[in-house]
Amino acid sequence: MTHEETCRIKVVMKQLQGQANWSDARLDLFESAETYRIDMHWENQLLFANADDWFQALQAIREQLEPQSAFLCCQGARLNVYPSGMSRDMGGGRMAYVLVMEEHAQPARLVDIFDPADDSDFSTVAEQNAFFARWLKSEHPSNTEAGFSGNGQL
Repeated sequence: MTHEETCRIKVVMKQLQGQANWSDARLDLFESAETYRIDMHWENQLLFANADDWFQALQAIREQLEPQSAFLCCQGARLNVYPSGMSRDMGGGRMAYVLVMEEHAQPARLVDIFDPADDSDFSTVAEQNAFFARWLKSEHPSNTEAGFSGNGQL
């Protein structure tokens, strides 16, 4: 079974003096039994990524944008947003937790990774992965209960 969906996402381009320019992008999402694909249409470019889940595909798109100093303004690009292993295995990583240091992952803090986020609330993929690793290493007795693997791996 395949599923297709389209969503719009704001893209911010950081300038050297701290100023930013914004533009819109279209994401076409394709899901099949074996893969998740994102096609991003932005400023006469077509970027795409195939991955094992939505979050991994979104990170791959973001890594293609970073050399252009371009960042997606969506929940999945926030520094402290990361899906649990259970979310990735059972829901394709579409839902992720807003993580707070020294606090347990809370179901009330689940967000759709493609939902909009504040223009200034984004990070690089490396920064996001590092935050997640720090969060896992902090004392969270329930992080494995919430489906987090505890190894910091994608």
